[in-house]
Amino acid sequence: MTNFTNIPEIVRIPADKGTAIVCENEKEYIQKEDELLRDMDVERSNKTEKQLIQRAHKRLIEEFKKMKMKWQEYRKYTVTAPELPKLYMPIKTHKADFPGRPVLTQINDPTYNICKELTKILNPIAMKGRSFIKDSYSFRAKLKELDVADHLIQISYDIRQLYPSIPVQDTINITHLELTKDDSLKDRTKWTPAQIIRLLNICIEETHFYDFQGNIWTQTDGLAIGKSISGALTDIYMNWYEKEYIFNPLRNKFIPYCWERQKDDVYCLWQYGENKHDKFLKYLNGNKKTNTMDKRG
Repeated sequence: MTNFTNIPEIVRIPADKGTAIVCENEKEYIQKEDELLRDMDVERSNKTEKQLIQRAHKRLIEEFKKMKMKWQEYRKYTVTAPELPKLYMPIKTHKADFPGRPVLTQINDPTYNICKELTKILNPIAMKGRSFIKDSYSFRAKLKELDVADHLIQISYDIRQLYPSIPVQDTINITHLELTKDDSLKDRTKWTPAQIIRLLNICIEETHFYDFQGNIWTQTDGLAIGKSISGALTDIYMNWYEKEYIFNPLRNKFIPYCWERQKDDVYCLWQYGENKHDKFLKYLNGNKKTNTMDKRG
């Protein structure tokens, strides 16, 4: 087998699924990255890495001080020797043309530690959605509870570019409302909903990263894959979306017998026959509140 380790024009990148390593021509890799960046809500930054890190650090410290926190309390939420994350693209070897998934390496990002804390606070809200699936074990447990009749059709969907397509301001508003309704919030943190939201805004607004060629970008909307807080916020938004547009009989005439979701993967048991499914899929993709859903089976 050819050894690609010392060939400079070859980029070695993990596959999106499994443990394989993909070797790709550097020019083709850069072209794929450029295409992804054009589809994302990002803009080239005119500031240096040092300026962006200093701004993020300053905003966090100012907010902690407004919260009457002392240095001994908030120092654990800061990052020593922070640096901007880098964008990399695990290759989807199971899909045509081998596209990449945009992922940020968040470790050492100036918001890394506070994002971890905010994720802990938000996870219980994110996990209470009607369709939420934590992992394959919980999915299997849910299926065992169902009475599956012969006429039901199994369908799976893939939500295209889910994280980058999440509308940030809508998600922040929904999250604020959920925090104010959460009676158990005081058991997880002494921070108020308003304080949590201000910290969330800083973490999202201060999302900057390097591309493969060393250019710095700022994300202007959507959520970054690889940033820990993105998973919880995505689930909170999707829980709201499904409540309003999937499980709401006033909007949706075809509520599926079963609709279970793990991030961007949806499993559905459909009871209305194949003819009516096309109308349902058109309804889903005609709704601008989420990104395109592709039927996979």
